[in-house]
Amino acid sequence: MRISVSFLPGVCLAGGRLFPGVQKRARFDLDETESRFRVNITAPGTHVSVDVQLGGPWTSTLFPTVEAASAFHEQGAVGWSPRRDGTGIEPLELTSKEWAVEPGQVISLKSSYFDALPEGAATLDSVVVMRDLPFFWNTPQIEPDNATRQIPSSANA
Repeated sequence: MRISVSFLPGVCLAGGRLFPGVQKRARFDLDETESRFRVNITAPGTHVSVDVQLGGPWTSTLFPTVEAASAFHEQGAVGWSPRRDGTGIEPLELTSKEWAVEPGQVISLKSSYFDALPEGAATLDSVVVMRDLPFFWNTPQIEPDNATRQIPSSANA
């Protein structure tokens, strides 16, 4: 299945008002098969391109199993977005009643954000893919000073 979509202006305007997070206009190109997942995201000043082969052996230096990685991401499903008024950040949480991930192997990855960092500043450890799951964005009632995210002790085994 191949999908190409651009954000509608109304979605960008509603971000931070009707739902959490500030959105910017972007183009998404998605090419998904049973065994491969390709995504390209392009926005002014930003580009991300990833090609992932689904399945394969689990490899990670942080998580002993894909289940441990899944539990870590499910517990840490809160991200932070700039507030629309520019006065700080606000939390947004990925929520799904049918949380499930599968392992993947990166074929290629390009990110204007990570590519701009010094050599060795960020290293890809592992890949988990969520797909075909109903989800929604929630606004959790937490403040940045109270939010911590730690790798569970089981992931250090």
